Amino acid sequence: MRVEHYDNAAKQGASAAANMLGAQEPHSDAHWFWSDQYEHNLQAVGLATDYDQVVIRREDPDAPAFAAFYVKTIRCRRPSRWTTPRRSCGCAS
Repeated sequence: MRVEHYDNAAKQGASAAANMLGAQEPHSDAHWFWSDQYEHNLQAVGLATDYDQVVIRREDPDAPAFAAFYVKTIRCRRPSRWTTPRRSCGCAS
């Protein structure tokens, strides 16, 4: 998968260099991004490729803010959130 993010590019470069020098280890950094869109903040961790359900959580049903958890057999695979104002999303994948 193509991921265009400066942090990913730096880590892939380091991984490629290590492998050219004989490390023979796959690049396995978790994909993530944070993005500020005016007064909103979007955050995502991991890739949502293998999940059974998406669980949506809202603190206020009338507000646009939410957290989405991509779940496979009761284990969170990828959290993402859209907030206004900023708040943290606590899910370990």
